[in-house]
Parts: sequence; C-alpha cells; structure tokens
Amino acid sequence: MMQPPKPLQHLTYNKIFVHKQAPYAIYRHQVDGEHCNNVHDHDFFELVLILGGNGIQITPYGNMPIESGSLFVLQPGIWHGYIDCVGLLVSVCAIDARVFDVELAWLRDNPLFSDLMWTSAFKPNDSDYRIHRLRQSEMVRCNKAFFTLQEIESKATLQGRVQQIGSLTTFLADIAESMASPDHGSTLNPAAAIASPIIEKTLLLFSQNIAKNWSIRELSYGFGLTTPYYIRLFKRQMGESPLSYLSNMRARRAAQLLLHSETSINQIALDIGWNDPGYFSRRFRHYFGVSPREYRQKHLDFSHT
Repeated sequence: MMQPPKPLQHLTYNKIFVHKQAPYAIYRHQVDGEHCNNVHDHDFFELVLILGGNGIQITPYGNMPIESGSLFVLQPGIWHGYIDCVGLLVSVCAIDARVFDVELAWLRDNPLFSDLMWTSAFKPNDSDYRIHRLRQSEMVRCNKAFFTLQEIESKATLQGRVQQIGSLTTFLADIAESMASPDHGSTLNPAAAIASPIIEKTLLLFSQNIAKNWSIRELSYGFGLTTPYYIRLFKRQMGESPLSYLSNMRARRAAQLLLHSETSINQIALDIGWNDPGYFSRRFRHYFGVSPREYRQKHLDFSHT
C-alpha cells in the first residue's frame, strides 16, 4: 500500500463544516498543475464528481486517471489527492458519517446503496473499488442535485433538516440505481434489491438475536440449504458473506448505543455479541476508524459545541 505524500492534511467534519446545518456539505474547486494538490484524509464520506478536465487521483492503492464524468466514493480514513491536472473541476458532497448511524442507518441494508457507499468505495485496507463513468445526461442530473442540496444545507429548522435528509436520500438512491443499471456494466443485479425470503429471514434473525454466536452451518441447515449454496445466495444479494454482514450490523448497533444511551462500553460489547472488550474495540475501530470510547467522546464534544 502506498504511503501518503507529505504534507498530509487531516480534515474533520466538525471543524471544516462547523457552520453547516446539514449532515453534508457541498463544495467545488479546480485543480491545475503537475504537483500533488490537496492531499488529505478525512473522517467523513466524500462523493466526488469530476465535471471537467482531467488528471490523476493518487490513493493508497495507486494512481488512477480521472476525467469529466468520473464519479467515486471515498470512505472515512482514506487519503487521496490529485496530480498532473488540466482544468480538473471537482465537485464534492462531503457526508457526515454519523448520519449513516442515525437517520440513514436503514440505507445500509439496501444492496444497491451498500454497493455504492461500501462495497465499491475506496476504503481502508481494501483495494476492491470502482470509479464510475457517468453519461452526459447523468452528469447534468447529478450536478443539478448538487445545487439542490447546496441550496438547503444552511437551513437550521426542523423542516430544513427533513428537506436535507430527504434530498440527500433521493440523491444517493438515484446514483446507486444508475450505477446498477445494465448500461454501466454493474456486477450487482438490480433485482437483488428485492431480497429472497431466505435472506429476509436471515436479516430478521440477526436483528432479533444479534448477540447470538451464529454459525454458517446452523443458518444454512436451518433453511435446508447446503452451506456453499447459502453463502453464494447471501453474497449475491447482500454483497458479502452472512457473518461479515452480521459483523457490520453489530458495529452499527454498537455505534447507535454509544451515541444514544449511557450503557457502559463493556455492556455494549456483551449486548451485541462481542464479549471480549479488546476484540470489540478492534472490530469497532475497523469499521469506524476510532475506538468505541473515542467515538462516544467525539459525539459528546460535538454536542457541547
């Protein structure tokens, strides 16, 4: 994995977008020149659309050409920057990661959305990513959505918050569905958005018994399926194995408990099925980039600002 060039900026949502009222921020900039520009990592999601020009994006996984119509997602914890740019017009939707643990937590369970924001995104310790190529009509629609989001990002009322969440959801859903269309050559079948009864029952079992020590053998035999077939079925519709999905679900549940309860960290570990506090801390850090204690403290610090 490549090391980031110096200097490397460390951007945090709270500090950079403290004046914003929305759980996202829209900004644009133009990059020119052959030297490294704007190399940074961040604690928020970045959805990037290239509106014009061309250049090279540098990432931990190597350099890759980008041009007008390129669209990609970078998860928290990923550093990147630009080199050899000619009139590169960059439009960014920076999304506060906490929104996916609260108002938009339910979106994680949608295969199309999960593919866009998690499976095919640039993320720590995983080089399996995609740069999408938008057609001209899609670029126009996407750019219009950027402006719509920007128009309402400073509304501080309850009605404004509802508009922001609704518009952000529509924006992300539109992109996710476009990327899954046959024209884009997606590996994800749009029909997978409708989970089979077996997958739905699996998700229900996980949700109702999240702390249980589930095994693949128990799950597959319970549905009368061979273990290999059950794993393939689940991965085809959800993009990951059953136990990997359960691990992701546990991390999300833990994040919600850390933010919205006073339950001790050790008890949260027990409640979600990661009984060893040290293992809980390692798994949580894998998903959120910080320890459970740091995650809770960041939320408290933000609440008191």
